[in-house]
Amino acid sequence: MGCEAQRLHEALNAANPDPGRLAEIEVEQRKLRNLRADLDPRDAAQIESVIAEHAPLARRLYAAA
Repeated sequence: MGCEAQRLHEALNAANPDPGRLAEIEVEQRKLRNLRADLDPRDAAQIESVIAEHAPLARRLYAAA
């Protein structure tokens, strides 16, 4: 979520904000909010699935920062 917020901030503060780019970022933020809201902290299999899906992206984003 933090990375998406940073991307949105940068996109909004661009000289000429791209409405399409803003919409893409907002869709991603919505997906992540829904994922977080639906995540059951007692469901180990669900947590492992989320980690397997999102950890590679998180690693790439933090490595680039």
